[in-house]
Amino acid sequence: MRKVLVLALVLSVSLIASPAAAARVAVLMSAKVTEYEEALRGFKESTAHQIVATYDMDGDVDRGRKYLAEIETKLKPDLIFAVGSWALQVVVSCPTSVPVRYARLIKQKQYSSKLPLAS
Repeated sequence: MRKVLVLALVLSVSLIASPAAAARVAVLMSAKVTEYEEALRGFKESTAHQIVATYDMDGDVDRGRKYLAEIETKLKPDLIFAVGSWALQVVVSCPTSVPVRYARLIKQKQYSSKLPLAS
């Protein structure tokens, strides 16, 4: 009985993914804005996850939808990191099976003059 428990413990530990195994992350950026790029830089510095692609919507929600479809069909990442409100709008309007994490500006009105007009 004791051998069975030890064997079960060894097998269960060996089947658990290693913490060193990094997730593959696709980034969907609302626009190329310094503050959004800083958020992405902070994400990269604080995680071991592998960024497989970064897509810049340039404020175009339709473009973002196309990018999201490409992310799901071609990249098949473990996680989508949506940066900015337009990127969030895209992932909310086009539900995905891929988990999504979101970052936004807290004082967006302060930076709105730097953002391109949404279509």
